[in-house]
Amino acid sequence: MIKKIFIGIAALVLLIIASAIVLPIIFKDDIVALVKTEANKNINAELDFGDIGLSLFTNFPDFTLSIDDAKVTGVDRFAGVELADIERLSLSLDLMSVIGGEEIQINSVGLTSPDLHVIVLADGTANYDIAKASEETETEEQEVEEEAESSDGSFSIGLSEYFIRNANIIYDDRAGGMYAKLVNFTHEGSGDFTQDDFLLKTMTDADAITFKMDGISYLNRTALDMKFDMNMNMPNMRFEFVENYVKLNALHLGFDGTVAMPEAEGDPIDLDVTFETKETSFKSLLSMVPAVYMTDFEDIETSGNLALSGMAKGRMVGDQLP
Repeated sequence: MIKKIFIGIAALVLLIIASAIVLPIIFKDDIVALVKTEANKNINAELDFGDIGLSLFTNFPDFTLSIDDAKVTGVDRFAGVELADIERLSLSLDLMSVIGGEEIQINSVGLTSPDLHVIVLADGTANYDIAKASEETETEEQEVEEEAESSDGSFSIGLSEYFIRNANIIYDDRAGGMYAKLVNFTHEGSGDFTQDDFLLKTMTDADAITFKMDGISYLNRTALDMKFDMNMNMPNMRFEFVENYVKLNALHLGFDGTVAMPEAEGDPIDLDVTFETKETSFKSLLSMVPAVYMTDFEDIETSGNLALSGMAKGRMVGDQLP
């Protein structure tokens, strides 16, 4: 009798494993077609994507989802403009946390090689505002808000790692007079977001950043290398960063300090931030001149030292600045 029970359990386990392998393959095309159809019904844009990967075995025992070649193309006033062209979107979940249900643990979520093009027209119309408004949608949002308010807090979502790698991003805000372009931009972050106090570690770099505001060019094809680690105190919304740095071309700045966010709307933001140059040669400042940095910068000879430091300490609210 016991032998038959073990045989039955083994057969059931094998059936589950076989289903996990076979079902996503058999129904993949139907799943892809259904997702595309339903998504396009609810957005003012055209959504298309290639392969969908669903697997329990890529990072067993974690569940892995990937979507390749996802594209969102504008319509009407933004016809032909691709809001997003993403080589791969990937998500990894801890399977046991999904089964347990009290807390879903996301191991990692991120975008690989996305091209993003955001446009805000002079009248404020934005190409990212693509969700169709409907009474049904508004009712669903209200129900979600009510459920969240009545929740006892027994369900949560944890995140360990997020990333965006090798991105090309254009932000063209014609209403606000702002333009930014990032070439080969990468940002990665990790931390235990389930904790009230944790260390968020981030690294950011880009081959070239251009930033213009009201016709004035502040950065022109500037290389970026940045390390920003923060001690996150979520209950008090207080963030401390120590021994961080930002490199703009050859200009190397170090940052320390704290930022405390307001407890309620209208309360001030408390700042206590300092920065200083880590590289004191005049050549590091000269690197911020695009024409100089782009042409044989390593061969340029300069003399003289540079000292640059600053601080922002005080409260920021409304028109009041530290």
